[in-house]
Amino acid sequence: MVKTPKIPDPLKAARRELRIAVWELVRGFLAVPDFWLQRNGLCAAIQSDLEDFPAEPQLPDLPDLKGRALTIFLSCAEASGEQHAARLARELIAAATEAGAPAPRLLGFGGAELEAAGVTTLADPGARATMDAGGAMAQLPYYQGLLETLATTCIEDRPDVFVPVDSPALHVPMASIAQRYGVPVVHHITPQYWAWAPWRVRRYKQVVDLALTILPFESAWFDRHDVPNAFVGHPIRDAHAERPAPPGPEDRDTILLLPGSRAKEIEDNLPFMLAALDAVRAAHPDVPVRITQRTADHEDRVRAILGETQGVTLSIGDLEGDLGRARAALAVSGTVLTEVAHQGIPTVVLYRVTKRWKRALRSMLTVPWFSGVNLVAGEEVLPEFAVIGDGDPLPLGQALVRIYEDGPERAKIQTGLKRAMHRLGGPGAARRAARHVLGILHGRSPGREQKRTQAPTA
Repeated sequence: MVKTPKIPDPLKAARRELRIAVWELVRGFLAVPDFWLQRNGLCAAIQSDLEDFPAEPQLPDLPDLKGRALTIFLSCAEASGEQHAARLARELIAAATEAGAPAPRLLGFGGAELEAAGVTTLADPGARATMDAGGAMAQLPYYQGLLETLATTCIEDRPDVFVPVDSPALHVPMASIAQRYGVPVVHHITPQYWAWAPWRVRRYKQVVDLALTILPFESAWFDRHDVPNAFVGHPIRDAHAERPAPPGPEDRDTILLLPGSRAKEIEDNLPFMLAALDAVRAAHPDVPVRITQRTADHEDRVRAILGETQGVTLSIGDLEGDLGRARAALAVSGTVLTEVAHQGIPTVVLYRVTKRWKRALRSMLTVPWFSGVNLVAGEEVLPEFAVIGDGDPLPLGQALVRIYEDGPERAKIQTGLKRAMHRLGGPGAARRAARHVLGILHGRSPGREQKRTQAPTA
């Protein structure tokens, strides 16, 4: 008699993943001594990757899906990831139809934007997104519930593939859950393990069948760590293609302050940015300055920091318009730098570390620059300033003056920004990603060459 495999209990599976996540955190501390011994070699390898860029990402062939009804589970955990997941959902529907299949059934975790793209959402992790460790710990029961929901869905709905987008802290445990129930995993927007704490890739390669990279140097790094991957290009290039071509920044006059979108990030960076404006005011007393926020979530906080500051305007919900006014910018390191690069805006980049434990993390970086634009360009195109503790805002202000004024430094930055954007690949990242997702179901994408044990029927 052939025994039917026992279905793992969803609650037990969720608790198991949380225990593993805690253990991985502890194991990370144990890995630090070995990391220090290898750090020079890791940094040298990354430097080599930055100098050797692959060709343009290619559009994979479609598999034959004639008549096959697919169920695909997508997941995103914060706002920017949801934008990319929604675009991918639309491309999955188009690719499946083109391959001869009916429109796939899409389930997922996300918000209104994902629902508008045709996904039936079961929860919205983005509504609880936090960068604060204490806040995340307080929400562990909620995250356990998400894992349990995914496990139950894998049993009852039998997705053909699980596609998490970005956010590895949540999606690595979810990927493990999916695999536990026989569902292959394609992770879109790979984690930046190459930047710091690279030992985390050990767990990652165990639970992901195919990693879709968006930065051109990432594939070489994941190749070295035996993670099946494919370079699809940066999804933000899709968003750029949907908009009119931006005007050149030469006739603009505004300085844009981009202090981040999270409460602590704003509190750490905005006062420092305002202090850096003293040097700008000394050289250009009447230059208009705008602070940009995507949403009104932190309007009161920003206004409280501004206080009686003169000559600074708060703008909410019009990033594109604000970028169109900007001649130069002062920004925190993050995805917004790709937006300023697309607009060709010379920018000073701030990375401010106020907490002692974050200072220790900074010493674990394995990359020569913390700005993604500089990494893609392969050199320090945008001036970077890592500020420890209180620091001195004057050098940032002086750099901002130099890039605001016409001269060789401004011209060099604009040339470097064009090179960086070219290296990100052309539009079509979501389309290429969708084809890789469908291709892995038929061995047409570079996933793991192994047979999967399908989850038993409930």
